[in-house]
Amino acid sequence: PPPRHSAPARLSVPWSGGAALFDAPPQTASVAGSAVNLAACAFGASMLALPYVFAAVGPVPAIIELVVAAVAAHYAAVAVARTGLKARHPHYSLIVRHYLGKPAALAAEALIAVCFVLAAVSYLAGLADLVPFLIPALRHAPRAGIIAGVAVAFFPLALLPSLSALSFTSALACGSCFVQASILVAESLRLHSPRVFLDRALWCPGAGPTGGPFAGVTVAAVLATLPVVSFTFAYHYVLTDTLLELREPTYSRIVSTLHSTSLALVSCYVAFGVGGYMLYRGKDIPVNALSGMTSAHGSGMGKSAAMLSMAALLFLTLPLFVVPLRRKAEHLLYGGLPTELSLGVLRKRVPVVVGIVGGIVMVSLALKNLELANSVAGGCLAIVMFFLPGVLVLRAGRRSIGSLAGIFRLFEGCFFVAVGIVVFVVGVFGV
Repeated sequence: PPPRHSAPARLSVPWSGGAALFDAPPQTASVAGSAVNLAACAFGASMLALPYVFAAVGPVPAIIELVVAAVAAHYAAVAVARTGLKARHPHYSLIVRHYLGKPAALAAEALIAVCFVLAAVSYLAGLADLVPFLIPALRHAPRAGIIAGVAVAFFPLALLPSLSALSFTSALACGSCFVQASILVAESLRLHSPRVFLDRALWCPGAGPTGGPFAGVTVAAVLATLPVVSFTFAYHYVLTDTLLELREPTYSRIVSTLHSTSLALVSCYVAFGVGGYMLYRGKDIPVNALSGMTSAHGSGMGKSAAMLSMAALLFLTLPLFVVPLRRKAEHLLYGGLPTELSLGVLRKRVPVVVGIVGGIVMVSLALKNLELANSVAGGCLAIVMFFLPGVLVLRAGRRSIGSLAGIFRLFEGCFFVAVGIVVFVVGVFGV
């Protein structure tokens, strides 16, 4: 719909080319800034389960699984960008609409919105559970009050005009993840000599003296851990929103952004997984690596610092989920708003943010157990991360099926579709 305000519009050509967008955010983000925004959306509570994954399949197989998942997630994101450039559409749902039709586009838009909402709910609830441990004075405070207080605290960040304005907080969030990984590695080295650390880190649990890094690995264990490993690279639902703000968004700069994101994620995850695995000596590792830390697993100060870093990550990442939702709502309600912060813009923006944040708070309060929300979010992520990119690749390359490149695209698309189905089934139904 045409904009219903008199503020001057700043037209911007999106990353995919095509028509200029009225309410496009300023294209000021660097490759590094865009990469940290994507990485911050992928970092999260799933990372805490990586030591458990390392114990389930063994350190070396787990590292290989992480690298394979990172490569698959990277090329699935590249596929979305490539099909977007070919279709000249800048938003994920518009790309889906171009190739698959309006019903599929509406479904994609709904799935992405669910990903944003449930990610925000999970982060808000997780942060509310951490606050009493970090602030003893709030140990007996009602959970509803803590959730409301956290929502009020990050509310101003949700008013910022674009994701690039959050690049600094995203960098801090990513830094907090590396702090957690460094703490686990440092605490492990405090308990083990470097030689023992490396020796055990390369050995499969229960393999025995004649075993090896792959002894005891089963297909069932790999499949069971595949959803957790895959979701640690889930940034695809915010991909096109981030690319809209990339400065000089050429294909090479888009790919460089995705390369940087994958490298940051893999390096942190490997350190966190190995450090947590060694901290527990590879035995009886809880799904949340921080929850089970005792004096036998390092110093109390180390656990407090790791929990503080996780709280910082959750708090600083929350606006990254709210801002895209807010922009979608502004587009529906007002036809878009100018990116400049003015009193007139804030008068329209504040009620939108109040509605979104209020809804997230209400869902967080209503959900006593996050397992159902995490299962639903996992199913949505599997579709957005792998299944839809695979279908897009197949549809975009159907006319070149006779060429070598067309055969490769056929294999690529089928691979993404298959991975999406497997991750969806195992993540949602646990089979």
